[in-house]
Amino acid sequence: MSQIVPEIEVILPTYNMESYIAKTLDSILSQGVALRVHVIDDGSSDRTAGIVAPYLSGGRVTYRNAGHRGCPFAKNLPLGDIRAPFIAFFDADDVMRPGNLIQQLALLKRHPRWAALTADYQNFSAAGPYPTTHFGTCPVLASTLAALLSSDEPSLAPAATLEPLVAKRLLVRENFSITGALVLRTSCVQQAGGFDTSLSGSEDFDLLWRVLNLGGSLGVSSHIAFDRRIHTNNSTNSIVKMLKFKVLSRRKLRAMEVDETIRSDLSGAIAEFSEALAYEQLRRDWSGGLDVFAHALFYGALAHRIPWMALKALLWPKRYRLAGGRTR
Repeated sequence: MSQIVPEIEVILPTYNMESYIAKTLDSILSQGVALRVHVIDDGSSDRTAGIVAPYLSGGRVTYRNAGHRGCPFAKNLPLGDIRAPFIAFFDADDVMRPGNLIQQLALLKRHPRWAALTADYQNFSAAGPYPTTHFGTCPVLASTLAALLSSDEPSLAPAATLEPLVAKRLLVRENFSITGALVLRTSCVQQAGGFDTSLSGSEDFDLLWRVLNLGGSLGVSSHIAFDRRIHTNNSTNSIVKMLKFKVLSRRKLRAMEVDETIRSDLSGAIAEFSEALAYEQLRRDWSGGLDVFAHALFYGALAHRIPWMALKALLWPKRYRLAGGRTR
């Protein structure tokens, strides 16, 4: 491995992504900045190791098989070895846009108060790119950026500063960030303790929140950082699992939050996700969804929200199962 400390180190967890990982690595290595990529294999059973092997000779890529212990564990594994001032995490099936890291590092160097910088991204599938970027689906963020967008950096993508409380309130309402769009200061990630390995979903939301709790601001750039691949193996395809970890992560963050306004915002989010989870589970197993429904009621009361959808699924479970979750 090269002894030169790079500007940024990218942690790339992977699990059975032989079809995509070469293109992902190429997109990162062609960024035009001094970097090192740590490929952490979460126990793949495909040809991942062989595909990565040719990349190891130059010293810019390392490979470690972590066993099948989950993505958060894989992302945490190299944290103690990171020496670069900046760190990024990237999924092995996504594609980084050319010049993304040049823009992100330049902005972070200009704004030392930023603990992290996030940017826009665009989903794509086998059918082609989605019609709008992620920021295009976040109207509250758009209106906030319109008021804050800096105009004093003509050579860089427009960027704005969100103070921690503002950033957290926006994240609760519109989760506008995702791991692949973030570059963080290594010291902040290490101080926050890395990813929570008890979360197999929403762990990126949880980490960014805890980084913001350290007091630094969040930079937001309007440029598109990467293209996010949507396919049948995406972990987000399991809606019940996704909703469970959305609920668990927000409950955890609410317990540690001291700002009452944000606690109220989190109660509303927990109620919304609990209602959706109760609805999904009541459709499948009436008795198994009762506990979740109770949580939807509890947090709904805190947020002055009545879980109508879950209530209908509770009262008329057969109708909802027959209709696939929709009223006739």
